[in-house]
Amino acid sequence: MEAWLERASKRTYKHLREEVELVETQQRVEGPRAEAALPPSDEEVAAFFELESAMLSGEMVQEALTERGVRMCQQLPSLAGKRAEGDGPRGRREVRFRVPEDVFVQFRMAEVAFGGSGLPGEFLSFICRTFWWVWGPTLGVSDKWEVIYRRDGYRCASPVCRRRDVTLHHLMYRSAGGGDEGENVLSVCAWCHLEGEHGGRLKVRPVASKPRWELGRRGRAPVMVVEGRERLG
Repeated sequence: MEAWLERASKRTYKHLREEVELVETQQRVEGPRAEAALPPSDEEVAAFFELESAMLSGEMVQEALTERGVRMCQQLPSLAGKRAEGDGPRGRREVRFRVPEDVFVQFRMAEVAFGGSGLPGEFLSFICRTFWWVWGPTLGVSDKWEVIYRRDGYRCASPVCRRRDVTLHHLMYRSAGGGDEGENVLSVCAWCHLEGEHGGRLKVRPVASKPRWELGRRGRAPVMVVEGRERLG
């Protein structure tokens, strides 16, 4: 507990939440530990974000679109059934959600077509695979700044913002001689970019690998300063 309290004193809510989610994900994958989970190291955080970026960019989807990946997807229902053996009655689970009427009709039409197609697996698995087959090739090819968006995890780099409608921001403005090199560009959302940086509510300084954020009204002492992931004041 003391380790987490100390970590909380040096993090914004956003960064602390990310690190808690990282530890929770580790425990879901590896199983609960006997000892209390400690805050993750910088290396663990970086590795976790790289994995997340690989998923969001579509890199991991490309493997699923290969013949080998398709075979693995088709085997998932049977593997899940075997894993559940001995765990008691599997039963059924009901999930309710609202959709527009035309989506419901199209869903039912696809379900009927799938039922007469003779394709292997379950209908829901088929829908998921079809989604990835259609959209998978378009992932990771948004524009020339894709490599920067991926580096930053497709989320706003601001230490107090979790939005994902990111745009590219030059830390040293191009009008001041700044270039397009990786250490001079950062992913920020539309609000933080326009209303924050250009609106005089926050300032971010180079370099992109360890940016210095000063939050507060322009011309006044900042109410918060964050360097990298560490809150300084």
